[in-house]
Amino acid sequence: MRRALLAGAVAAIAATALLLGGALRSDDRASAAPTGRQLVRFGLNELQAARTGDPARYARAEDALRRALAADPNDVEALVGLASVANSRHRFRDGLALARRAKRVFQAVAVADRQRAAHEVFVAHRALQQQ
Repeated sequence: MRRALLAGAVAAIAATALLLGGALRSDDRASAAPTGRQLVRFGLNELQAARTGDPARYARAEDALRRALAADPNDVEALVGLASVANSRHRFRDGLALARRAKRVFQAVAVADRQRAAHEVFVAHRALQQQ
């Protein structure tokens, strides 16, 4: 049982290291800046770790998610992750504001996607009529 737990922990650490590709090292000359996607994944992993027994990791989760949001203010995953961090820390007003912002961004993206899809349907329909 202990070996399985240890193997799982080692695999999780290795997967995180591979996923991030060393992008979160403090020596900026040795690595490229992490992408927003990498920061979101790291932040969500840290949030999960904080919930399962290491509350000090909430700060790392929040930092990574805020950095992802700085790179892309409309990143719904980062907003939802920050809302979850805030709620986990009993900052419910902040959590509610972030969740509402995520909902607005998601709805705006959904509307834009529907409009693009409608445009493509129009273009295809028109092209078929002209054939």
